[in-house]
Amino acid sequence: YIVELLQRNEVYESVLTTENGVSERQIDRILQSLPDNNINFNSDDFRQLVEEDILEEGNYLTLLSLLVQTSKAVVNTDIILSYFTENQNYDDSLTKFINNATNLKFEKAVFNSLKEEEQDNFFTKTVECMELDDTVYEHILSKLGWYCIDTFEESGIESSKLRILIDLEIIQFNSKNIEFFRDNYPEDALYLIKKHLSEYLDTASKIYQEYEVPKIDVVQILQSPAVVGKGIVTVEMFNMVQKLIELD
Repeated sequence: YIVELLQRNEVYESVLTTENGVSERQIDRILQSLPDNNINFNSDDFRQLVEEDILEEGNYLTLLSLLVQTSKAVVNTDIILSYFTENQNYDDSLTKFINNATNLKFEKAVFNSLKEEEQDNFFTKTVECMELDDTVYEHILSKLGWYCIDTFEESGIESSKLRILIDLEIIQFNSKNIEFFRDNYPEDALYLIKKHLSEYLDTASKIYQEYEVPKIDVVQILQSPAVVGKGIVTVEMFNMVQKLIELD
């Protein structure tokens, strides 16, 4: 019944007066009467009404904004993407709405239904959104399955989120990214290198020569508790690095 009410233009246009003489829209009063995370929003249902001229576009957008701002909607992929695509970015209302979700299950199929440019923008803005909680940030990006092609050039990313991007392999391991990290994220450069040791460090000379890792990086990697005793670096590799450093 509530959803049916929200599909009527009159609830957005009707103004009621309270006992204290305060005027308020009927839509505001309806939403105030509901508990949080109560409405299962389906954009297709409302969009169809707009296309059939049953519900005005402006009223649909008003509802979308209010459901997020008041947290009256269930947090799902549909309403997140609907709100985002209307604003082309995250805002305080959307990040708060998402962060407060108790059991967010982001659906890639819904994301894939967006236009390609909208998908690209959502991915980029999510990577850049420092206001999302780390667990939510990781969950959404892990479901997208996207990564930064070739080079990563985003500045101002928090260390905890950088490591999420590295763990999810959204940031690719290559010489350009290593150089960018040394210049912009020196404290996280070694994390990027160490994360890919098992995959890329077939020999110590390969990472030293092909990926142009400085001597100090190699030494720090070999001494790191993350690799010592884990079978990643063999005695032969260690001896090879020593020889390379001596010859340099």
